[in-house]
Amino acid sequence: MLKAATPMGAEEEAMLKALAHKQEAAPAPATAGSWATEGITGAASAAVERYWASLKSQARAAGEYTTSKAHAAGEYTTLKARAAGEYTTSKALAAGEYTASKARAAGEYTTTKARAAGEYTTLKALAAGEYTTSKARAAGEYTTLRTRQGVALFGEPNIGPIKTIVDRC
Repeated sequence: MLKAATPMGAEEEAMLKALAHKQEAAPAPATAGSWATEGITGAASAAVERYWASLKSQARAAGEYTTSKAHAAGEYTTLKARAAGEYTTSKALAAGEYTASKARAAGEYTTTKARAAGEYTTLKALAAGEYTTSKARAAGEYTTLRTRQGVALFGEPNIGPIKTIVDRC
C-alpha cells in the first residue's frame, strides 16, 4: 500500500501546473531516475520536490516505506515492510517511551525504553540464540541473561543457560 503525501490547495495547483508545463517542454526520461525540477521555480519547485521525495521514500524495489506523524498526540511512527522482514519504530514522547522492533529472516530485535520509569530492555532472538538486557535505573539494578543454542559462553562447556545478575544498589 503506497500513499503519497498530498499537497494542499494553491500549492497543489501550482505543482500540477508546473508538472504539466514541464511535461510539454520536455519528454519524460525513458528510465526511472532521480527527479529534477529544471524549469520549475519558487514554491512550485519545492512542492514538486516534496511530492517526489515522498514517493521515492515510500516506493522501494524491495518493499514499502510509510511514515506518519501525529504531533498533537506527541507520537512518531515509522513502518518499513521489506522482503527480508519488518522494521517498526514508535515514539510516544509525552509518555517518554521508545520502542523499536525488527523482525528479520535471521531473527528478531526489540528495544524498549520507558524513561519515566527509568527502565531499559533489549531482547534479541536470533537463530544462534537469545540475548536479553534489562536495566532498572531507578532501582539501581543491571541484569543480563544470555542463552545460546549449542554454544559455550566465556569458554565454559555447554551447560545450558548462563545468567549473570549484578545488583548495583
